[in-house]
Amino acid sequence: MTTTNRIFFSIFFLAGLLAAACDNDLPVEELPPAVFPDIVIDLNLPQYQALSRDGGFIRLSQGIRGIILYRENSTSYHAIEQNCTYLPFEASSTVDVDPNNPILLRDPSCNSVFRLPDVAPSGGPAIIPLRKYSVTLNARTLTITNEPIQ
Repeated sequence: MTTTNRIFFSIFFLAGLLAAACDNDLPVEELPPAVFPDIVIDLNLPQYQALSRDGGFIRLSQGIRGIILYRENSTSYHAIEQNCTYLPFEASSTVDVDPNNPILLRDPSCNSVFRLPDVAPSGGPAIIPLRKYSVTLNARTLTITNEPIQ
């Protein structure tokens, strides 16, 4: 290999490494892990009254940046990680319910938008859906585990 070919090869190799290092979205399995004990919610308790109507939600402190527990209907609840999937290791990378449109989750730091309940990106730079955790309903008790689902 000539010196010129080595230089071109080195430039292309370094450019490829740089491009790969600048990817802001991570594969789902590379998002920060969340480890927390099972969360048990008794829907009869007054602090969970917001979950008595479709579209209701509460915020929980567990997870990476917190969890939004959202009621789609009387038999379907979603536990959604508030850690945005765009630049998820940044301290400000947090979604919350849009006060003007409560079926949207928005990260003000990067302007990514996610639509409830599927939490797929619908605006901004994020291309990966938010992480959802397993939720089971038994009578009037919800159990959330740290097992991610999609």
